[in-house]
Amino acid sequence: MKTKLTRILPDLVFAIIIFSSISMGYPLLGKILLTIYFLYLIYKSLPAIYATAGGNAYKKGNKEKALTYFKKAANSKKSKANFISSYGYLLLRDGKVSESEPYLEKAVELDDNLPQIKYSSLLNLSLLRWKQGRIPEAIKIAEDLKPHYLNSVVYEVLGYYYISNGDYEKAKNFNEEALLYDEDDDVIKDNMAQTHYFLSEYEEAEKIYSEIIPNVAFPEAYYYYALIKLEMGELDESKKLLEVALTKKVSFMSNINEDLIKSKLHELNNLSSVKNISEPQNLDDLNNLDILHTQDNLEN
Repeated sequence: MKTKLTRILPDLVFAIIIFSSISMGYPLLGKILLTIYFLYLIYKSLPAIYATAGGNAYKKGNKEKALTYFKKAANSKKSKANFISSYGYLLLRDGKVSESEPYLEKAVELDDNLPQIKYSSLLNLSLLRWKQGRIPEAIKIAEDLKPHYLNSVVYEVLGYYYISNGDYEKAKNFNEEALLYDEDDDVIKDNMAQTHYFLSEYEEAEKIYSEIIPNVAFPEAYYYYALIKLEMGELDESKKLLEVALTKKVSFMSNINEDLIKSKLHELNNLSSVKNISEPQNLDDLNNLDILHTQDNLEN
């Protein structure tokens, strides 16, 4: 592992040489060496420059431009683990699972002096394993991280893993712990509500969703709230929530996609049609039909 002194030693030596050249009466040589040094600094900083440009592009919603810049940062010879991991994560979010794997694996293998970067890279690798269907491995990585890298994101991810794996009782206990850690995190609240839904605890789930809807922007909350409303016999409200879910941006990192939402909405629309046909008409309509039937008989 490189120490701080080891990392700055080449720069220090170069600075001493430049200063010595100027002080010994070789100003031209000093200027040449200084120019070379600045070019070297720019070269060494290229990954950070590319990553910064990529981050700005991503914030503006320009995904393709962000990927282009982060690719340059990740593939630079002087690239660091955080740039490589960031590019791998962006590829993963874009659904490019196989392309993201070598970058996320490389980021984890790199020796980095900052443990937080190592832990962040491991969490990204965990997400990759989950999307590859290697759920037990994904869970183990996240569980091993928890004692060293405890934050809301780890609680969000691990809670979602337990739900995806069908460990609903474990998910319930874990998400209760997560809410004690961060009671204002809407993703953790959504995880808790989903857990209640799968355990058929509809009233508890409904209470959580009634608090966070319509403030959340992710479709999962609206989708599961719709399923809960359906279980509670509120068909029309369920359909409305599914329609709202379709207006929200779907993420590759979720189990919920647009086709699933549309399929459920189509199912409920068909259910509404059957219900309308099977319902008896009101008394006034029946009376009107009787009058028309009597008039037809008289005319004949």
